[in-house]
Amino acid sequence: MNPGVPMHAPRLTLYVLVIVTACESAPPVAPLTRPPASRQVVAAAATVPTQADADAISANIRALHLPYGTMADPGFASSDPTSADYTRVVSYNRTGDAAIWTGHYLAAESFRYAVTQSADALDAVRNALNGVQSLVDVTSPLDPDVLARSWVPQNSPYLDKITADEGHNGMYPSTYNGQAVYWIGNTSRDQYSGVFLGLATAYDLVPDAALRAQVPLRHLDIVDTARLFAAVDMSIADTQITVWYTKLTYGLWRPITAIRLADTD
Repeated sequence: MNPGVPMHAPRLTLYVLVIVTACESAPPVAPLTRPPASRQVVAAAATVPTQADADAISANIRALHLPYGTMADPGFASSDPTSADYTRVVSYNRTGDAAIWTGHYLAAESFRYAVTQSADALDAVRNALNGVQSLVDVTSPLDPDVLARSWVPQNSPYLDKITADEGHNGMYPSTYNGQAVYWIGNTSRDQYSGVFLGLATAYDLVPDAALRAQVPLRHLDIVDTARLFAAVDMSIADTQITVWYTKLTYGLWRPITAIRLADTD
């Protein structure tokens, strides 16, 4: 990614401002009178979240969700909180979405560092960036510079479950850092979009020279840059479509509607 390409905060900020302005300027809309298809009642938080809460979430992610440096969903031996096996990981699921969620995790840790300037947050950013880098490096020499969905060591104790879940995407043998691995292919547009989001956010929010030197290692020509913007734009469009479809399906108030009409509920 070339730091000279103006694809960072101004473009993303523009989308945010457009969406926020649209929400604020829209007239109040009465909620649907038909019963919603599904609704969950979430109790208000008893206390205001603190920085310690955010740090604990980050520590939990690093302890359980990054088995090989990229994001995955752990499966535990027991769902009983009183069991000794409640925190024992026995499988990893949804590893085929490692690229998109590692990118989002990189963005989240970049925001945490921008707010706290803590060494712990900076270390998390560097590790997340290395995870993203591994998804590119692991595909060589078979398909150099192609982004993998994820990868897993060939001797991983979680290999059977990962193969059952992701085998349809193709699992290709390779060697990464001297270790025999499989990388998962058939990488979709949303995976690239998540990675681009993480890289752009890290470059904008973390003024660390070594990190900024690593982010643009994948220099983009005009064609690649156009593809990047198209992928981000389509990702935003997909998100907007999903959000409005969900609003129609479940009939939940928007925050602006709830504020204006709360006394009528």
